[in-house]
Amino acid sequence: MSTNLNISLCPNEIVILKSIALGMSCQMIQRLLEMNSLDYQKICSSIFAKLNVNNSYAAVRIAYRKILFLRRIIVLYYENLVVNKIV
Repeated sequence: MSTNLNISLCPNEIVILKSIALGMSCQMIQRLLEMNSLDYQKICSSIFAKLNVNNSYAAVRIAYRKILFLRRIIVLYYENLVVNKIV
């Protein structure tokens, strides 16, 4: 797994990715965001390119892993701060 955490998603990309993760269909997401099919496909292509994947399932998996990895780094950082203050 790549540890590159410098991935910037725009608000619509985040909503689409979260909606896919929740199991919403393409049509449901398009209605939610009031966008046409072409705009939806362009945004999905942008998400896939940024995450270096080919489909929505892989995009959700990679995004989830990156979030877990980042959260673990933050936890370790704060644990280190606490230990250093106590010692």
